[in-house]
Amino acid sequence: VDTVTTHLNYTDADPNSLRNATRPMPSPELAYFRKSDDGRFTWGLGAYAVAGFCASYQMNQPLFGPQKEHYQSIGAFGRLLPGIAYQVNDQLSVGIAVGLGVCHVEFEGPFFMQTGALAGAPARLDFQGTGVAPTGTLGLQYKLDEATTLGVAYTEETNFNLDGVTRADLLPIGQSSRFDSSMH
Repeated sequence: VDTVTTHLNYTDADPNSLRNATRPMPSPELAYFRKSDDGRFTWGLGAYAVAGFCASYQMNQPLFGPQKEHYQSIGAFGRLLPGIAYQVNDQLSVGIAVGLGVCHVEFEGPFFMQTGALAGAPARLDFQGTGVAPTGTLGLQYKLDEATTLGVAYTEETNFNLDGVTRADLLPIGQSSRFDSSMH
């Protein structure tokens, strides 16, 4: 298990100058692999979190009222990769892994509508979205001597389409809208 712990500061003219609430995000990692009897092939499966973040603030936002507003953002990216490697000779090994990536993003807090008839209108926004996409990596390593091995890996860019639900409470009219959303 790996853990991402964010320590962020935020300052603006409203006046806000604060640190985010510290929220560690444990990132699990699990792998299983096997070698062939002759030791030339290795295959396995890895499941692990590639990245994650979390920030949470209570901030002044006079336009939305006298109380402090909650701002929060959370993101996580994990991969499930079956892979195979082959030892070409005593010095060179190559490998490939192709599988699925999963991404989840949440954010909430005051927001100003950006387009359409309500552009500029203040709203409280709560968004949650999740997506799955193909992902993969290639790699090779070369053993120069008993003490030195060089390696290089290429990881393909993973592009997600996140689908989820967004809730927007428009102010000051007090209307509340709930709609499905997509985010790329």
